[in-house]
Amino acid sequence: KALAHALDETMTHDDLEPVVTIGIGTFGRVKMVRDRRNGRVYALKTLRKARVVRLKQQKNVVYEKAVLAAIRHPFLIRLFAAFQDEDALYMVLELVQGGELFALLDQYDMLPLDQARFYSACVLSGLSYLHERRILYRDLKPENLLVDGDGRVRLLDFGVAKALDPLEAADAHATVGGERPFTPLYASPEQV
Repeated sequence: KALAHALDETMTHDDLEPVVTIGIGTFGRVKMVRDRRNGRVYALKTLRKARVVRLKQQKNVVYEKAVLAAIRHPFLIRLFAAFQDEDALYMVLELVQGGELFALLDQYDMLPLDQARFYSACVLSGLSYLHERRILYRDLKPENLLVDGDGRVRLLDFGVAKALDPLEAADAHATVGGERPFTPLYASPEQV
């Protein structure tokens, strides 16, 4: 399948000025960065190669990049560029500054019904787009939903997604997410 949007093939780590760390995950950090060339602000996901290899996640990382490069939807996180150096892999992603839905849910005993419906509609629209492209998301949980400045929800973290059809640059027969740590609280019965 053709890419939904072209990635910036010219961007390098030297083009990006770190602003602040906005998250720390299993494989590395996410930092807010500013592109020195044009002033645009992004989220830079840095994955340490040694950790990725030690946890046997090479296929998942390659697959996540392939899925992100093949999609474009208002309720899914957008990939702008991807590159690597000797020590790390980098994904330059859309910066979504509203925070995780998980943190928002922690502030309320219960979300107002209209707000919950709207968030659900955003998620369903994003999942429908993925399913039309025969991509299974497989990691839906409040920690993987960001609320943007307009109050819309964006799905992120495609490391355990699985395409039922091959995507460019992805091994069609790879089992994606088989060994990746996941949150049992949100796992489907067949994953536990």
